[in-house]
Amino acid sequence: MNHEINQQNVTCTTSSLTPAPCDEGPGPLQICEHKMKIKTSIKNETGNVYGRLIVLAYDGRDSHGKPVWLCRCECGKEVVVCGHELRNGNTKSCGCLHKQIMSAMSGKNSPTWKGGRKKNHCGYILAKADNHPRSDARGYVLEHILVAERVLGEYLPAGSVIHHINGIKHDNRIENLWWFSSNSEHTKHHAKLRKQIKEVSPFYPHPSNGGGKGRGIK
Repeated sequence: MNHEINQQNVTCTTSSLTPAPCDEGPGPLQICEHKMKIKTSIKNETGNVYGRLIVLAYDGRDSHGKPVWLCRCECGKEVVVCGHELRNGNTKSCGCLHKQIMSAMSGKNSPTWKGGRKKNHCGYILAKADNHPRSDARGYVLEHILVAERVLGEYLPAGSVIHHINGIKHDNRIENLWWFSSNSEHTKHHAKLRKQIKEVSPFYPHPSNGGGKGRGIK
């Protein structure tokens, strides 16, 4: 079925319209002279191709009264799209095209790429390591863990904690890192540090002078 948009100018002169018996209007309705364009039909988009979408069928109107069309994307997914969004080029796929473009701009291709290193909200440095067992959803791992493992030549055992001796979280020099076998040992170490500070120790507490059971990484 081929639909076309037919428009006609309708000129209304001032006149009196008598309401039907079922109407409860107060009297004749006065209409001022004006011109209107009336759309009697819509353009058939069936079979048209817009980007990755091919139009399958008319699917009624949206909440604003605009014609919408059922389309199939090249990826196989079907979506309903407003006709004018297709024609003006705003919608070219089911969303897969946008995902592909964003994926192509991620990682080293991103304009915001900083060499695969960034600082998290706690002040620690994260480094890109997609295949690491501790990597997050975006493929980042705490850099001090990677530094320690590089020296050790193996992954740290589960539960291990790396401590920054000078308290500077982004200082990941190997000489500034101390390895604790568990979080409980790390917590005990910090408790001893707080006790030493409370006693006004003249030296910064350090695991090597009795601050905890951790060990250096060699």
